[in-house]
Amino acid sequence: MRNFTLTLLALVFTAFVAQADELTICDGNAECQYSPFYGLKMDDGHLLCQSIYPADKLIDMKDKWITAIKFYPVDDIGYFGGGRLRLALTEVEQDHFESTTMLTGATIVAEINLQPDDTELVFYLNEPFKYNGGNLLIQTQPKWGYLPHSVLFKGEATNQITSMARYRKNQWDSEYIFETETNLPKATFTYDNDPSFEPIETCTRPECWYQIIKDWEASVTIISNEEGATVYYWVYRDDFLIKKGSFTGDTYSFSVLGFADYFISAIAKKEGMHDSPDGGVYFNLIDMWNIGPAPMRGDVNISSSVNMDDLTDLINYLLTDDASRVCFTNADCDPNGKVNMDDLTTLINYLLTNQWPD
Repeated sequence: MRNFTLTLLALVFTAFVAQADELTICDGNAECQYSPFYGLKMDDGHLLCQSIYPADKLIDMKDKWITAIKFYPVDDIGYFGGGRLRLALTEVEQDHFESTTMLTGATIVAEINLQPDDTELVFYLNEPFKYNGGNLLIQTQPKWGYLPHSVLFKGEATNQITSMARYRKNQWDSEYIFETETNLPKATFTYDNDPSFEPIETCTRPECWYQIIKDWEASVTIISNEEGATVYYWVYRDDFLIKKGSFTGDTYSFSVLGFADYFISAIAKKEGMHDSPDGGVYFNLIDMWNIGPAPMRGDVNISSSVNMDDLTDLINYLLTDDASRVCFTNADCDPNGKVNMDDLTTLINYLLTNQWPD
């Protein structure tokens, strides 16, 4: 697993309210799976998504300066995890894709964090983009991301291929797969006659620290460096999201269990300020010499015994999906290869009778 510690520090600009205008286009009910980004492949570093908005939909913005672009997910983005997404723009001659050839020449104009409960996707451009009246290519590519499900956007159906995603089949194969669709996602453009802007201050990035407690357990602390900000965090184990949440205050601590690669990412958000760059930490807990306890049925929290604490941790996982205190090998009490309510029933029976079923 890669170490995605982000160090980007940038000012983001927006137009004066009195000068800015808005244009909303493609307001329909069509589902856009691959645009403005393909959530199912958000963890693929080779993912590239492009959409072409035809000039006849953008006439009001001709010779104006674009300062922000907003998209409208059908589902809350936070449900799918998190990530950091780059936006690039350029004008092109064609108004649709004639083949599975990605267009070139787009310039990165913005980066945003995808965070819990987002119902809108707003890119504030680093600097205004002069729109001259042509067909507008919008391109997105993740800087990092983990979204295990596809994100669908509200949009408008077209008669031609206007959106496309490209990604690599797998990490060992150089072959690319192309996905195309005849939908354009709903978008709202903020634009201005005069490219004069005021800077918006950026939140200070949070810090993430960890300490190995045992060979198979680590304590994690997230430190907020922006007073009054809300810090959002995501915890991944072997590339799977096992815990996410938010807190206000100075610090938040928790522990993780099990031999695996771990990645913790956090951002700070505060009203009137732009989202912070990501703070993050990567570490692994490796069973190189078979160190640590042998698998024990029902020992959910790897304490070398089976008791009420294991029941509490299993209930918490089933209610919240927080797997940071769960060893899945031990929690599969049936066992049937998965952890669910049947395992909870089996564990309760064991605690009452001190016997496992055959």
